[in-house]
Amino acid sequence: MTVSNNHRHYALAILTVTYVFNFVDRQLLAILLEPIKTEFGASDSAMGLLYGLAFSLFYATLAIPVARFADKSNRRNILAVAAGLWSIMTVACGFAASFWQMVGLRIGVAVGEAGGVPPSQSMVNDLYPPEQRARAMAVFSSATFIGTLIAMVGGAYIAQKYGWRMTFIVVGAPGIVLAFIIRFTISEPKRGAFDSTSDGQKQQGLVEVFQEMWRSPALRYLILGCASAGLGGYALGYWAPAFMMRVHGLSLIQAGVMIGGLGAISGLTGSFFGAWLCDRFAKENRNWLLFIPAISLIISLPLLITFLMFPEQSTFSI
Repeated sequence: MTVSNNHRHYALAILTVTYVFNFVDRQLLAILLEPIKTEFGASDSAMGLLYGLAFSLFYATLAIPVARFADKSNRRNILAVAAGLWSIMTVACGFAASFWQMVGLRIGVAVGEAGGVPPSQSMVNDLYPPEQRARAMAVFSSATFIGTLIAMVGGAYIAQKYGWRMTFIVVGAPGIVLAFIIRFTISEPKRGAFDSTSDGQKQQGLVEVFQEMWRSPALRYLILGCASAGLGGYALGYWAPAFMMRVHGLSLIQAGVMIGGLGAISGLTGSFFGAWLCDRFAKENRNWLLFIPAISLIISLPLLITFLMFPEQSTFSI
């Protein structure tokens, strides 16, 4: 099936919006940490369990079989079902009667969101030729920063006026509608449309894939590096609003605007500028696809330390 440029860009837009809602539902707990903690009388350790282990264990574990399933099945349908599931679970979080009910519902969100990124990335890969993929992936990846902005700023304003429960309902409901839009308005792209791999080529088993990945030192180090960066990034992203409220005296809305706004501006700038650099320099040396992210992480480290060590007596006005 030949995909027109209009449908290609439309599909990318829908996939990106879906990823935005994926990240909004995922990051919403960060700005709602303090009111949820207060209502349920939970400790910081318990809240860390709610956002961290309860979510990430199921998200990371299920992403592998879901990705494998997406290799063999209709990716659009998988994404539609996943979006509907995580959105319904997000709405249900607004009705949680206890902390442990919230834990169970967040596990449900994780189960749904595990089916979001793998089929989406695979579809983007088949929608665009290699020389355009970095920019297409930059557009898709921008959803993480847009989603964080909406979760932090929008979530803070809704929670301040209507309470944290209504926040879950408001941000979760649109994803249910989006699930139908995915299912009925975008097409499943042809696998390997711009690559040498043909549809008839025999697929490797899951064990064979892991063995091949392990035999590649570059891939091993890449996974280790991404995991390490993600560990620090998600920990900071979750606790940053509470950190600003507790240490620097910001209100819920002030913390949301500062963390969400600055994160979105810097993240989007770095994402698109980094993609442009990759597309430009990788034409002559594909090692730049790894050099540029590595350089970016090195630059971010002293800035992160400065953020954490900023004098406690300092206050901010937003």
